[in-house]
Amino acid sequence: GVIRGAGLEATIPAAAAEQTIDAAFRRLGGDWGNELAFHAAELIDLAAQWRPALMTSRVDQLFGALMTHTAAPLEQPSALALPASESPPALQALEVMGRRSTRAAIIRNLREALGHLVPHAPEAVARNVMGIIEAQEVTSEEALELRDEAVRLLGDLRRRPEMLNDVLPMLWTALVHADQRVRAQAVAAWRMIAAVHGDALPRDLAEILPALLEDQFVIVHQAAIRALREGLPVSDAML
Repeated sequence: GVIRGAGLEATIPAAAAEQTIDAAFRRLGGDWGNELAFHAAELIDLAAQWRPALMTSRVDQLFGALMTHTAAPLEQPSALALPASESPPALQALEVMGRRSTRAAIIRNLREALGHLVPHAPEAVARNVMGIIEAQEVTSEEALELRDEAVRLLGDLRRRPEMLNDVLPMLWTALVHADQRVRAQAVAAWRMIAAVHGDALPRDLAEILPALLEDQFVIVHQAAIRALREGLPVSDAML
């Protein structure tokens, strides 16, 4: 009830809010059920948005939680599920869909919480993002999904002008990444960064656009088209 109902308003004493946040992190693992894990992630996102001073020291903890949830198998048995022989296939399918939806919502809340903390702890967020993007190549679905989430955070890091020199190498690494999902997320992040720092971006960065527009994967070339439609700046010659 505390996790589900707490709003972490400014009137709540810092000590009580800290205890609530601690409880939310403990429940993220789902030991009290997936629904409570979702509400815990929701509360953590609210805390990052409305009480960032209490969350800036928890950036590493937040990334650890994000890594844990993206590394979890997509198919997790439900503690309340009937034995396979007794559970109808349709019910099994609905349970799998429900677990996937809850997992996606938890991951989204954790990523958005990190995005809210960028203005308050940019170096800590950037360090973790860089570590994930530049990690040794991996091929598991969960590891690639984690990299997708890290690339999305590049767009949030645009809020800090002093981080641009750190963000650009990460952006380039993502734009030429072997995985098409990472490339597509990088194009979206590029558009967000250009909206704030368009004049400060290297002019030769746009030279990769033809390759992205001709990318064999729809998710990539559609992302490039969308970015251009939304105003990604390019020179007249490139246009």
